[in-house]
Amino acid sequence: LDQIDYVLLQTCEAGDKALTFRQFGYEKIGKAKALLPAGVALWADGGIDERILPRLATSGLDYAVIGRALFNSSDLMQTYDRMRRICAESAGRHE
Repeated sequence: LDQIDYVLLQTCEAGDKALTFRQFGYEKIGKAKALLPAGVALWADGGIDERILPRLATSGLDYAVIGRALFNSSDLMQTYDRMRRICAESAGRHE
């Protein structure tokens, strides 16, 4: 494990735009966080949007891939700023 920088968990089926974040993703994140040594970042990708972010931010996740949520929004920058604030507030920081 000393050669691993990060672990990326897939939280929905890749490439299928109709699928959303799967609830088992929270359990996967918790299990992975418990197994990984300090210093190994935990990422999640798949179906992550503004509804999902608060719980992910408090679950131990370090990074979330939010591509579809941004690029499907009507205002990319406004959505990005809102999601960044959600993460900061959920983690106890204020930006």
